Amino acid sequence: MGLNLEESNKVAALEDSGLVVMVCHSLRYAPHRELRRRVATGELQIPMDLTIGMRSNTGALATVAMSFNNHATISVDFRLIGEENTYLIAGGKLTDWEGNEVESKDPGPGQDQGCLNAIKTGTKPLTSVSECLPVMQLLNELQQSIDGG
Repeated sequence: MGLNLEESNKVAALEDSGLVVMVCHSLRYAPHRELRRRVATGELQIPMDLTIGMRSNTGALATVAMSFNNHATISVDFRLIGEENTYLIAGGKLTDWEGNEVESKDPGPGQDQGCLNAIKTGTKPLTSVSECLPVMQLLNELQQSIDGG
């Protein structure tokens, strides 16, 4: 999207002019979307994870993450833990805690089709600049805080 907020705002201006602009972010397509669907439909009702974000008086940030119901070993892969099940995303595959693969779509074709559909219909894609710009704004604020500004 851009190397900094200024560049990102220039790309956002293109989107505001009516062009379809898509930021390539495969994680918004799959297999994460399958987990989002399960939470949204109530199939996975009670998340058992707790994350606390804190900022000190000096502006330092800290995150504490805790889990109360982990059905698998800890790893660096993505994990969504709920009362009903624990889902893992590792190697581009979505599995439950027992290793059973959960059907999810390959992000590549969905991402490509999302862009083509947005162009055909004139709508904003799932990963439009306006959807992603708040992250760049936050990163810019964090950088300014680190730089003492």
